[in-house]
Amino acid sequence: ADKSSEAAAGSPAAEGGGGGGGGGGGGGKRLSFPISFPMEDAKLIEREADYRAYLVAASRSLPPPEPAPGVAPPPPSFVYPPTLRGPPPARLPPLPDLPQPQPLRLSVGLPYAACTRLLMLWDLSARLGPALRLRLRSLPLAALANAVRCAGALDYSLAAELHCAMLKAVAQDYEGLDEWGAWVRAVQSPRLPLTWPALTAQLIDVSDDFSVYCERRDEVSAALAKGEYSDLTPCQRVEVLAWLADRALQSERLRDHLDRRAEFAAAKRRDRAALVEQEDKAAAALHSARFRLRELLGKMIGSASSRGRPRAA
Repeated sequence: ADKSSEAAAGSPAAEGGGGGGGGGGGGGKRLSFPISFPMEDAKLIEREADYRAYLVAASRSLPPPEPAPGVAPPPPSFVYPPTLRGPPPARLPPLPDLPQPQPLRLSVGLPYAACTRLLMLWDLSARLGPALRLRLRSLPLAALANAVRCAGALDYSLAAELHCAMLKAVAQDYEGLDEWGAWVRAVQSPRLPLTWPALTAQLIDVSDDFSVYCERRDEVSAALAKGEYSDLTPCQRVEVLAWLADRALQSERLRDHLDRRAEFAAAKRRDRAALVEQEDKAAAALHSARFRLRELLGKMIGSASSRGRPRAA
């Protein structure tokens, strides 16, 4: 996510490049989205700060020392359990600092609602790309914005890949239905990168929920049926892609993927709990062994001292 945000903030595409302002979505009002990454690190540092406050309040540790003038401070580190087990340090190390978030700047003429959907699509592609069988290793937000603008050939190729991935996920739910047989075979055909606009229009014509995403349903369907994706405005392209993404999220393929991920996470939690339990048992056995060793040493020392003591007459 850090690399994506840097690419979106600093790449020429983010500054409005990518082949000019064709495709009906030229340069628009510059929008800035303050987003901090990664959220997991921010949550971890928040828990770390609470844990350190507890250690200081319980007199188990002292706050981090102030660096002396001219002396480099020690490197920051974490002490939050279970990353580091055992007694807390007498003096807490410096707390790591997160990098300052960089704003993501886009040059697309979209209203606020469309920008929100664009961010949701970006998040969906990043999180569920393997489930949708996207070939993209990473998708900067600027690249997705350029795909919506469709200013050049590469932008159209990316838009086609996203739509094809969504259609393939949706088509699995229609397999086995006679009236959808021709449409499913067309989606599974190698010609899908050429025919996806017309197939998307056919799906729009029989779906009542598309009107919730786009008011000009007939206009969008007619343009896609002719294969003229460039006739749509950037806002309409976002609406079509967001509608397809929501349909894909409800598909069997995505549900199976999420179920497998949930089962995998549950198995990891069980394994972790078992390891923690084994570690606690080993720690208890070690504590018991050390206690018995101290008892035996005490008895040996007492026996030796009694043998060396002179007997009374």
